[in-house]
This record gives sequence, structure tokens and C-alpha cells, in this order.
Amino acid sequence: MPSKTIQTATNLFSKNQGTLSTTQAIQMGIQPRTLYRMRDSGLLVRESRGVYRLADSPLWSNPDLTLVALRIPKGVVCLISALHFHGLTTQIPHQVDVALLQSSEKPRLEYPPVRIVWMGPKPFAAGVELHTLDGVPVHVYGV
Repeated sequence: MPSKTIQTATNLFSKNQGTLSTTQAIQMGIQPRTLYRMRDSGLLVRESRGVYRLADSPLWSNPDLTLVALRIPKGVVCLISALHFHGLTTQIPHQVDVALLQSSEKPRLEYPPVRIVWMGPKPFAAGVELHTLDGVPVHVYGV
């Protein structure tokens, strides 16, 4: 594979805080075979199905929430996970609690463990805050 192709892909990853989903990469012109070759050569780390991170980029500060935000972009972190995020509980969540609209498709996520809370439109939209973790936008219910 030409090194120019790999360099272009690496630059695109760097411009996006070192992380891209397969869909984002394809939209930016990176071919799937380039992703797989970069992964096989150790330039990329597969964080989850369809999520890649540059191997030399810093580790995520909160990998569970970052990964959930990337894999379930329409979800909102809720319940114990939101309390923990805001520092309002000493309880350590055993899963990430995510709210979704009732009409949403059930997400397929291997890791981390996720508990889905299905909501109607009005309660779902109430009190949502946008935070950025490791360059990734994360929706969390406010205090």
C-alpha cells in the first residue's frame, strides 16, 4: 500500500483527535482495506466494532463513556452513569446507562455493558447537556 495513502489516513485521524468510526473514515475517503492494513500493521487500535484509534494517540480518560458516545451517538448517559459522571455518587456503575427514544433501534455493542432506558420524546429531551470527553461529544443528563 502506498505510504501516501497511509499518511493521508493518519492525518485525517489526527485531525479528529485520533479516533474515527468506520463510517466517518469512509465518508472522508479512507477505504476499508486501508483501515484493516493500518490495524494489522499496528498503526490503529480497534476499540470496538467500527471504532478505530491511532495507536500512538493518548489513551481515553473515560473509555466506557467515550466508546458508548461513539457507538450510540443519539443516546444520553443517564441514571447511575450520569450521577457518577457528575461526581454525585460513590457507586461505581457496572454498566453504562443510556437513554434512547422509544422509536430507536436497539444498539449492538460488545463492550462495555450497556443498559438501555427507553423514553418518550419529552422526557428524553429534558435536561440534556453536551460534554466533550477525549474529543468526542457525549450527551449526559444534567444534575
